[in-house]
Amino acid sequence: MKRYLFVILLAGLVFSLSANVEPDWVSHYKQTGSIKSFKKYYFGVGVSDKSERAADEIARERFGQSLETKVESEVNRFIKERNGKVTDEISKKIKIRSDIGQKGISFAGRYYDGEKYYSLIKYKKSEYNDILREEVKLELERQKIELDKLIARNRLEEEQERENIRNKQEKVKIREALLKTKEEIMLQMRNKYPEYFNSAPPFQAVSFRNGQLIPYNNQLSIKGGLFPMSLDEVMLGCKVWLFEFSGTASFEDNKYQQQELQLKYQIMPYSGIYNKFSAAFGFTGYKVGLVDSSFADAYMLITPFLAGNITLPDWYFSFGSIYADLSKTALALNNYIFYRHLKDRISIILEVNYIYDEHLRNAFNDAVVFQPAIRFKTTDNLSTTFSYEDNQLWKISLGIGF
Repeated sequence: MKRYLFVILLAGLVFSLSANVEPDWVSHYKQTGSIKSFKKYYFGVGVSDKSERAADEIARERFGQSLETKVESEVNRFIKERNGKVTDEISKKIKIRSDIGQKGISFAGRYYDGEKYYSLIKYKKSEYNDILREEVKLELERQKIELDKLIARNRLEEEQERENIRNKQEKVKIREALLKTKEEIMLQMRNKYPEYFNSAPPFQAVSFRNGQLIPYNNQLSIKGGLFPMSLDEVMLGCKVWLFEFSGTASFEDNKYQQQELQLKYQIMPYSGIYNKFSAAFGFTGYKVGLVDSSFADAYMLITPFLAGNITLPDWYFSFGSIYADLSKTALALNNYIFYRHLKDRISIILEVNYIYDEHLRNAFNDAVVFQPAIRFKTTDNLSTTFSYEDNQLWKISLGIGF
């Protein structure tokens, strides 16, 4: 029994002493900075005064560095075996990674001398080359698959970009063709109906005057109610150069109800080729409620205004008009639907007013008023208009230019 106990103690002492003995590879590395027979091995030695883990990482890094030349030669051999088919596209994009051959590696030894940690990885080159060759082959195949996907995706994106460019070019061509066609139609229309484009547009819608000046030096308009018969409005306008001054007297039950004075200056005379445009600005003065109040006590509003009109030949020979001041905004469309046969002798007018100022509204206090009308031009300076105004009254007016 004592004999066995002695053997066990002796073995433990030997093991303890041997455990603290510095390994031969550590001693050799300290002296030479390498390992014995280093030409036969891929190896990496890691040294760290921090931890065993840090030494392991350094050993892996240096082991990978010892593989780099072999990895590169295996890449070139693989490409050569493929008859150089991947040389141009693939070899430039393959990243030679030092960790390609590190899958499944294990450490050959670790040691701590009380100050530093040592880690060793080593494999015989003759045994490891087959493993390395297979790893390189798999890595290159994987990268080729990824690159093929990237090339296919780039090709698809390029094709899509080319398709988008073609679509944009087609849209531009279609737009240019449409513009050219419209230009040709307008040119034909202008050549066929030059009097429509050259003649002055109507200066008045139903109840407002647009950016055009009166066609003659003087203009007189008399408006009356039809059911029942009554005198509703008298307007007299005068034109001097680009200025126009007009006064309008309105009546209610044949009594003086409202007075309107307007000074207009045409800032943009009728100009353009197809969609000709006129614009004017000025001031309008309203005096309202004269039936119930004296002239001095009646409501008065003086407001600036802007007005304009535009030729709309592709709207069946129409003219658009607009007027806006602090009391209202009005839009109108004068349409010569029978122009091909009757020229400008008959026009249909649709006017809409949005009235802000309650003093200028009708008896129903309507803010929005629709006013349709039909106008007959008897001679160049004489016209008759039948209209439905203020959402309640049928009226007839006579306009004379002189």
